[in-house]
Amino acid sequence: MVASICGARPAGWGPRWHRVLSLSPSGCRFELRHAARRLPRPWGWLVKSALGVVVLPCYWLEKLALPVESTFWWWLSAGPAGLGWAMRRRPDIVYSTGGPMSAHLAAALISRALRLPWIAEIQDPLHHEARGRGRLHRWLATKVERLVHARATGVVYLTRAARDRAAARAGGAAKLAAIYPGAEVRWAGHRAPGERMEIAHVGTLSGSRNAGSLLAALARLAARRPEVRRRIRLRLVGWLDRAAQGQARSFLHPEMVEAPGRVPRPAAQAAMADSDLLVVIQNCDARSEETIPSKVYEYLAAGRPVLGLTFRNPELAEMLREAGHTAVEADDVGSIGAALETAYERWRRGELSAEPCRRYRVECAVAELIAWARRLRAAGAGGRSGDAT
Repeated sequence: MVASICGARPAGWGPRWHRVLSLSPSGCRFELRHAARRLPRPWGWLVKSALGVVVLPCYWLEKLALPVESTFWWWLSAGPAGLGWAMRRRPDIVYSTGGPMSAHLAAALISRALRLPWIAEIQDPLHHEARGRGRLHRWLATKVERLVHARATGVVYLTRAARDRAAARAGGAAKLAAIYPGAEVRWAGHRAPGERMEIAHVGTLSGSRNAGSLLAALARLAARRPEVRRRIRLRLVGWLDRAAQGQARSFLHPEMVEAPGRVPRPAAQAAMADSDLLVVIQNCDARSEETIPSKVYEYLAAGRPVLGLTFRNPELAEMLREAGHTAVEADDVGSIGAALETAYERWRRGELSAEPCRRYRVECAVAELIAWARRLRAAGAGGRSGDAT
């Protein structure tokens, strides 16, 4: 494993886990600032401040000359480091994963140098990652996507829509697959009924991914049925940007909305377990048409009813409905209100419950990925075609 220094080395990996620092000023600043967060106060703040003073002049020079995302240049150090390790250990396959382009560029270097099969997992389509980052970054994203499709033995996407659109956009000889990542099933059992119907959204809300439509639907329901003001509570657990915070604070019935903000992961999982209804909200933009939030898989594994506010994404809507949950368009306040009222009536009757969905589990995704990789390796790079799997 070759990774950046942002995260700590997991226990049990020892010398198989290599952390590599970026060579660029922007990448070095980004990674060291993230690593400093693990230090106790005030040392973390002091380290970040010192780094800012030392690196800032070079950082601004780089941004003026080459205005691309800070993690892009990590491949310049990760590629040679990974190549040296691979030359000693001689792996059977190279696997790259992540949102940043740099991981795939490093894998391309290692694969090309040692003539090894290479599988790239694209977590979010690269052209979406380049949105709003400038013309140069968009051009690089297009070139890297075509490179991956031309050089990799196989490319894994996390939705069928992302796979199919990438095939049409980038072409190339790589085999393509869509494999849902899944989550661990941690079911706390059915929730005992309480005095209030607890609705929870767990995760970040910012930009076009916000609770505006949900709050508008809840306000309409409260106006028509005043009793819900004391019978329903919405908890927005996680980081909220200023606009999302303003939406929560300005809600007409403040007793119905609670926004505790960012909490540790165990507390977030407890909030999911203590809820009667979980809400997933997609961005109202083109990214949502071919992506599925990772939180969806945690929700499905939690064994709680789910209301999905999806955006032009029939694949996600189908996934939720097949598992026995509800999906409506994220910008359709009327449909959201109807879904909330239906859930409320089911809760009143003691019928609002769900079983954990065991179809989308991590072990299932790993088994599918390994089986597919073995088939690709057995077929050999020379037998590749552009057909989607």
